[in-house]
Amino acid sequence: TWESGNVGYAMYMDAAAMCVLGFGFLYVFSKYYVWGGVSMNFFICGFCFLWVNVAKAIVNAIFDGEFHKTKINLEEMVTGCYITAAVLISLGAFYGFTSPAQVILVCIIEPFMMLINEHVVLHYIHAKDAGGSLVVHCFGAYFGIAVVFGMRVKAKDLPDAHRTTTYFSDMGAMIGTVVLWMFWPSFNGATFYNDVTLQGRIVMNTYLAICASCATAFATSTLAHKAEWR
Repeated sequence: TWESGNVGYAMYMDAAAMCVLGFGFLYVFSKYYVWGGVSMNFFICGFCFLWVNVAKAIVNAIFDGEFHKTKINLEEMVTGCYITAAVLISLGAFYGFTSPAQVILVCIIEPFMMLINEHVVLHYIHAKDAGGSLVVHCFGAYFGIAVVFGMRVKAKDLPDAHRTTTYFSDMGAMIGTVVLWMFWPSFNGATFYNDVTLQGRIVMNTYLAICASCATAFATSTLAHKAEWR
């Protein structure tokens, strides 16, 4: 599993940077939760990078009928980034509404639910989901919404003053967006380090897609705001 050497590890580091730096800076958008967003994001990364190995062993035992030894290798490290990314996406839904204890509970439960969902999507539905659009991004978003509904949180419960931003919080969120944008090809292709051809195709397709989306976003902003970028 380490045959890919520096290339595979470099792509893992890109995926880890998305979780730690990308989401970390992204969650500084509110001036009232700047330190809370960064620190909570940092904690989730550290906790989930480890916990996902336990969760995966248990979920695999449920479907296989027996426990297997958990191998800590490059593939598992990348998988840990994927599962952690789902938890970080969910954080965006209840960010500012939850206590640290509640966040820890989410970190414990969500990896189990995601792995079960992943097994169903890949092995029963037979969907192809290289970049985790279904099992990571969509699942993380809907799980976060489910947490909010379960807690009976409403938007009016958050004071309007807590929704305000500053120049520096907006800048931090923009930096997070750029980090996510820059490392997205590695995130999509990191698990295919043993198939150079397939990995190259995934990276190139993602590269073209994010460049086109960036240019389109600025063009749309220019048209919608009378030649101004907002």
